[in-house]
Amino acid sequence: MASYNHKSIEKKWQKIWEKSEIYRTKDKSKKPKYYQLETFPYPSAAGLHMGHPKGYIAEDIHARFMRMNGKEVLYTMGWDAFGLPTENYAIKVGKSPQEVAKANVKNFKRQVKMFGLSYDWQREINTSESEYYKWTQWIFLELFKSGKAYQKLAKVNWCPKDQTVLANEQIVDGKCERCGAEVVQKEMNQWFFKITDYAERLLSDLKGLDWPEETIKRQEDWVGKSEGAEIEFKINPPLTPSPREGEKETGYGLFRYHTTDPKTWKALQGRVLEMRKQPTDAEEILWQSLRRNLTGFHFRRQHIIGRFIVDFVCFEKSLVVEVDGDIHDFQKGEDEERTKFLKQNGFVVIRFSNAKVLGNVLAVVEEIKKELKSLPFGEGSGGVIKVFTTRPDTLYGATYLVLAPEHKLIQELKPRIKNWGEVENYINSSKKKTELERLKGEKDPTSRKATEGQRKTGIELKGIKAINPATKEEIPVWIADYVLGSYGTGAIMAVPAHDQRDFEFAKKFNLPIRAVIEPITGEERPNEEFRQSVVALVENQKNGKLLSINWGEKLGGNLFVGGGLKDGENPIKCAIREIKEETGYKSLKFISKSEKIHHHYIASSKGGVARNIEAIGLYFKLENEEKTDLKLESDEDGKFKVEWISKKEAQQKVRDELHKYVFEKFILERAYFGRGILANSGNFNGMVSEHAKNKITEFAGGKTKVQYRLRDWSVSRQRYWGVPIPIIYCDKCGVIAVPEKKLPVKLPPLKNYRPKGKPPLAGSEKFMNVKCPKCGGDAERDPETLDTFVDSSWYYLRYADPKNKNEFAKKEKLEYWLPVDLYVIGAEHTTAHLLYARFITKFLHDQGRLNFKEPFLKLRHQGMILGPDGRRMSKRWGNVINPDDVISEYGADTARLYEMFMGPFEQGGPWDNKSIVGIKRFLDRVWGAAHRVEPEEKIHPVRKQEMYHKALKKITEDISAFKFNTAISQLMILMNDLDSEKIYENRFKIFLKLLAPFAPHMTEEIWKGVLNNKTSIHSEIWPKYDVEMLKEKTFELIVQINGKVRDKFEVTKNISQKEAESLTFSREKVKNILGPSQPKKVIFVPNRLINLVV
Repeated sequence: MASYNHKSIEKKWQKIWEKSEIYRTKDKSKKPKYYQLETFPYPSAAGLHMGHPKGYIAEDIHARFMRMNGKEVLYTMGWDAFGLPTENYAIKVGKSPQEVAKANVKNFKRQVKMFGLSYDWQREINTSESEYYKWTQWIFLELFKSGKAYQKLAKVNWCPKDQTVLANEQIVDGKCERCGAEVVQKEMNQWFFKITDYAERLLSDLKGLDWPEETIKRQEDWVGKSEGAEIEFKINPPLTPSPREGEKETGYGLFRYHTTDPKTWKALQGRVLEMRKQPTDAEEILWQSLRRNLTGFHFRRQHIIGRFIVDFVCFEKSLVVEVDGDIHDFQKGEDEERTKFLKQNGFVVIRFSNAKVLGNVLAVVEEIKKELKSLPFGEGSGGVIKVFTTRPDTLYGATYLVLAPEHKLIQELKPRIKNWGEVENYINSSKKKTELERLKGEKDPTSRKATEGQRKTGIELKGIKAINPATKEEIPVWIADYVLGSYGTGAIMAVPAHDQRDFEFAKKFNLPIRAVIEPITGEERPNEEFRQSVVALVENQKNGKLLSINWGEKLGGNLFVGGGLKDGENPIKCAIREIKEETGYKSLKFISKSEKIHHHYIASSKGGVARNIEAIGLYFKLENEEKTDLKLESDEDGKFKVEWISKKEAQQKVRDELHKYVFEKFILERAYFGRGILANSGNFNGMVSEHAKNKITEFAGGKTKVQYRLRDWSVSRQRYWGVPIPIIYCDKCGVIAVPEKKLPVKLPPLKNYRPKGKPPLAGSEKFMNVKCPKCGGDAERDPETLDTFVDSSWYYLRYADPKNKNEFAKKEKLEYWLPVDLYVIGAEHTTAHLLYARFITKFLHDQGRLNFKEPFLKLRHQGMILGPDGRRMSKRWGNVINPDDVISEYGADTARLYEMFMGPFEQGGPWDNKSIVGIKRFLDRVWGAAHRVEPEEKIHPVRKQEMYHKALKKITEDISAFKFNTAISQLMILMNDLDSEKIYENRFKIFLKLLAPFAPHMTEEIWKGVLNNKTSIHSEIWPKYDVEMLKEKTFELIVQINGKVRDKFEVTKNISQKEAESLTFSREKVKNILGPSQPKKVIFVPNRLINLVV
């Protein structure tokens, strides 16, 4: 027997398979279709490393398995060849991106082919070829024509040195990945896709998809649906140095009516008084209606705003009412200037003629009431800040507001901000951060502390105060860069007692913290006994350990000291009493207490009584360890142990929800964000938080609202190596789509493709200058290229019909192959790429181009194979495992089996050269066994048949479930069984078919070269297991003598007692033990054991 020469055999079969087109997919097949897809790779100059092929190998195993199960499988490969890395590498080596990309694809294809992957190479695509990107441009134009592609000014990441826009992932520590320059934010005109129109569908259509839960969660988080309320906080107007008598400069919720500077006020005040004494008839009649509060709002008459005196003003609604006499017909210019000024300062102006007021004053009042109803509160009182919150029930706990540095209101408030220099510096510094860097400050409210990168920064807008619409209190207004102007309203109401982010910000800047939610812990039960109690957390200030009562597992484990309040007892005194009685410690220093906590639980130590307790947590420090005598109740004595536990131990051992909450509040300093009972909330006290949301929203004049974190997709890139945007700009006709018959707009070769403050294509007159397709006049092309995510958002559709020159794919082919049945994708692609592909699918469905709404029915993710040092494979770490070296030494089949055997498919792990040797030995045994095959066996032992059918069932199910490691393990067990005796051809053939998807080269060589079969093993039918054979027909009978196991042997299932006794007494072991004695009694348990009592 010659040894297995993987180098020659694997290359031989790869050539034969390619020449025979054995894996070519038929579009019109009688077989049921199965479309499986893998993420097409970005072909980098570095080539593949052994971390890359894991997903390819898994998909190939599955594709071969599905073909053997009678499916027509669409399984192919393509190249995501556009992108900045290729452009950067081309600049580095002094070549064109076209040349670099072509070489990279060639090398990647060579390496991919080494693994013997069963792709249909006739369907290969390349995003950088015009035959492909013609249809990328067509999709852009379809979006443009339907209004889903549009332009707007937007902030982008800008590298001032390379003069180009950067994606978030191209920025490292705030610097350009390419040149190291500090990245800044710059406002530019950008193309966007209106993905936000699909936000709700992108969420609702996730139902029913066979996707991993964590992937669905990522999609949901990316869309970020929030249901809550939009609430307006009035900004107090500026104080004048000269308030009128009786009006206060300070106070909560009072409107400051002096809306001009002291000098103007003094100059015009005399005129105001004169006008009030001598009003026109129309002014007097309307004033009498307004002062009687017929509108429901307070008005002032003849009031100074800036340098103008207005007739009537309602500050609550920022409404100015002017009554015009005949003179106004001759001063329209002045009136227009006056109205413009008022509007710029947040006022709405309505005008009535004298005749209209005198003719029907009640009708005028109704018009004013209608206008008041339509207006929000407070514009003229200094402006309003609109905030969106998912927790309007916590409005009474809002103690400050935070604006995004880019919030437009900040510039409007500039004259009133006393520390404008500080504020301006902060705004400028925030411009240097990307959104990604700013969002590092956002974190899960359940987490305890921010990392150093998440520390909050901010500046108070001194001189600016807002009014909490619930409490009517003035609260400070801050700016902070963790709030984004593009999300929500660009402002948040901060409730530090009930939001971890706000809590840490408040602690840092010494801002008020007011609890308005009393937590509810535990589950409510019927017939609960009510009780008031305390939970005392005692920290030993000497070593930081916490005082604990260990009740044992049955009675609740470790708790802190707790007990019931006696009638009229002070909670602090109660806690000190309980600590002394149960532990003896008496030197206690009170630190702080919690809000009320509503806890539902079973009092295990009191006989299982259901209780609803109103508890207060109290925090003490133990000053010394002096003790007094214990005073335990009779039902407590001896039932617990006093223990000092570390804070880390407390996190693990304290499981009761109430005691956990007290620990988290005092030790971990966590804000409470769950459900509860309202407190410190005026008339809403005692209401359940969920029920209070709409009530408080209505009370505060807010409105319920749904918003999404998702933002429209920015697709403009100021780079060269990408798809040219098919748009023409004409001075006469405006923005014009390139006619479809003129597609593709080809990317021209450029000698200099470095950006110079404008996109590289802008430097090519030949490319840029074009005739307008509408008027025939001179026009220019759009010089930008598309985000490469656009290229990859539809490639799965092109595989259905990759050679089509007339449309992106024929409808009948799309309807036959799509949607994709299985998509294997890296976890790093489970947000943006998936979301964009789903968006394009939904758009094309709405256009009538597709008959399905979701592109991928089933998703699976591969874990990452790491370097031998446990780090991600990278040239930087010098830990890259080159597939050329691995395949040269061990062969493709060994590499395939090893990567699948490393562990569960979705998990990663480090490469281990010692382990791959074991896989090589396994395949060598298979090769050796193939040369010892004998003709079909005459006898088929039942036990052997059962084992084979069970193994076949498991391997079949494991491949379907992507449990390749356990399938290989079962193959190894089968091999051990085969190798333990004569190897018969019928069973070995079954084994080879099971192994074929994993080791396609060796199994093909054995099947055709050793066993002399005429057809390929990969065209064979997958073995079917017999359900009857899965049923146990035999079992192992246990033989006991006087209760001790003495023997075991296999017997037929459902054997009778008489047969069992006969077989047992004939056993040599039994004979030797019994000797001449006969059992006094025989105990027989059917299908299990026989016990001989002697």
